[in-house]
Amino acid sequence: MRTILLVAISVVLFICVAVLVDALAGFARKSRGIDEDAVDRRLGAVALSRYQESQRIDILLSNGRGSWAWQHLVPSFVFIQRLILQSGTKRSPTELMWIGGGIALATAGAVAFIMPAYLVLLSIPVGLVCGVAPVIFGLMRLRAKRISLFEEQLPDAIDLAVRSLKVGHPMSSAIGVIARELPSPIGPEFAIAADKVSYGMSIPEALGEMQARVPVTDLSYLVVAVQIQEESGGNLVESLGKLSTVIRDRFRMFRKARAITAEGRISAWLLSIFPFVIGCGVLIVKPDYYSQVMDYPHFTGLAVTTAILLVVNIFAMRFLTDLKI
Repeated sequence: MRTILLVAISVVLFICVAVLVDALAGFARKSRGIDEDAVDRRLGAVALSRYQESQRIDILLSNGRGSWAWQHLVPSFVFIQRLILQSGTKRSPTELMWIGGGIALATAGAVAFIMPAYLVLLSIPVGLVCGVAPVIFGLMRLRAKRISLFEEQLPDAIDLAVRSLKVGHPMSSAIGVIARELPSPIGPEFAIAADKVSYGMSIPEALGEMQARVPVTDLSYLVVAVQIQEESGGNLVESLGKLSTVIRDRFRMFRKARAITAEGRISAWLLSIFPFVIGCGVLIVKPDYYSQVMDYPHFTGLAVTTAILLVVNIFAMRFLTDLKI
């Protein structure tokens, strides 16, 4: 009976994850209403062949951003789609479905074998959480890395635009130069902006859409500077030069602060990992160490509370050592 229940739970769990992710992908495709063959033909004419594949992914994802009819009904779908867009991942929603479903299935099976018979149903929510959380946190990690790299490349892009403006090129040509000369992720993003400008969109609007795809504060300053110059005039070269200097100085201060606080951050990680290492070591050296108290009525509650407090401790340590400059 226990085996049959376990198999049924595993099948239901996998179907739930598969249907959820497949529905997400299907809604996105239908809501965009884009002829993918026409998009491919259009992208085939893009001159920036080095960034063609990344442009294709980003344009396909971004064109449906404002036309999703279901975005107010299911906000979590919009969050996941925006997360996929901002992370720049090459994996499709189907691949993410298989990854999350596999993790959920394995976790649910392991939990069902460990738990007592009357707690077997808890394997379903535990499996769902363990299947969805790694995918979401993985995408968030990729997004953080991509945004961080974009921030580091932004001063170089601004300097390149300044040099292009000094020799007499318009801002639209400067954007094209940035797209051709700089690597990913900033190169493909500016390539998309250059493509949209060539199709008639204004430069501030194109840069504003880029800022929506890549939420970088310094990029918003660039958008404001270009918008002010377009509406009321001014020395754009001087404004961009000062902006580049400020961004570089801020990065220099941030790296100096991280070097000073390196010892504290390492101590925080050691203090966070130490309880888990000790617990695993005790179980390896003496597996029956906790067997004498596992039948105690409050053992499960105390164990869960301890685990939650340890996780909260990790986030608290990270918050205390996270510098905002």
